[in-house]
Amino acid sequence: MKLTQLFATLLSFFIISHAAAVEVSDHTVAYTVAYDKSALPAARLTLWDYERAGDNINPAIRSRDSWNCLSASDSSHGACPTTSVWGGAWGATTSIRLRFTEQRSRLSVDLNVTAAKYFYANPTNDCEAYLGSLRINAPSFMVCNGLPTYNGQALSAYIDPAEYQKIPTGGVWQASLILKQMEWDPYKQVATWTANITLDVTDRHHGDIYLPAFGTAAPLVDLNLRTQPLSTAAGGQVSGGTTLDACLYDGYNANSSWLKLTVSDLLAAGGRAADVFSVVRAGGNVGDASSRVDYRVSLSYNGKPQVVSNGAEINLAGVNSALIRPVSLPGISFPVVCTPTPLTLSVLPFAKAAKTAGRYTGVLRLTLAATALAP
Repeated sequence: MKLTQLFATLLSFFIISHAAAVEVSDHTVAYTVAYDKSALPAARLTLWDYERAGDNINPAIRSRDSWNCLSASDSSHGACPTTSVWGGAWGATTSIRLRFTEQRSRLSVDLNVTAAKYFYANPTNDCEAYLGSLRINAPSFMVCNGLPTYNGQALSAYIDPAEYQKIPTGGVWQASLILKQMEWDPYKQVATWTANITLDVTDRHHGDIYLPAFGTAAPLVDLNLRTQPLSTAAGGQVSGGTTLDACLYDGYNANSSWLKLTVSDLLAAGGRAADVFSVVRAGGNVGDASSRVDYRVSLSYNGKPQVVSNGAEINLAGVNSALIRPVSLPGISFPVVCTPTPLTLSVLPFAKAAKTAGRYTGVLRLTLAATALAP
């Protein structure tokens, strides 16, 4: 009777201490981190946190697994060792160089992913659930209390917040980390681990209206007035105009869904039509037609012309799919892409004798707004 009870107790212990195997499988995760360059995230981005990679009642099957990169030098999907090496320093980690590419400018930069692997026990049998860390490409074997308790591996990987400083400009920066989970004997791949990462970065204080022909934000623009002899216009007919090359940068590498541009001459209406802009004679008055020269403004956005009203906001939709242009801007160390929006200024023809002689000047102010920019 005592022998039967002892056997029953041992049988019960055997059943409890061998949990059902967790099958090895592919692991795919996706993360999006949105922030502005003026306020970098303070927390690390955790890709996997002690993520279990399968286990087996036979500890020799899963407990010796490891992870390899696709390449040791090409950071497209992560650069780290591509082969497994038995053993390794206790407490070590693996640094993985991962390429992030901005989706509109195609500018790329490498960030470091820190990764480590850990032994885990299922069930624990009074041992610690996890032990580590080791380099991810370092298979080895671990026992507890003289028994091969550790029958699986777990993976942790994260991006330290200091890495965000390496992102040079606003934009949508994407990366895809791919790791191969490797069995030791026979040495073969048993699963694929993929982390798709998007860093949605704005640069709210670095929007700009780029004027390629000028090195200043307040250029002098000549309307190129020309007089043509004309019998119906006393003193001849005067006309003119110019094209002002402009490119709009949203602080987001042209990833905005829209931009809003306001063009104004900062003058009172003075009886002018809504689409009329003016330069005024020194000492003159905008309400006096003989003391001002009027012109109209049109702009070209995504290859299509648009009429501009004085002081009215123009909504430019679909910026994230419109034409782009690479530029270098002050205060930004890397090239960015902007949205070409050239302006054409066309003087309304007038009789030269109808205007008072003098120097005519004015201001044309361009104001840019976008969701990605500070108000």
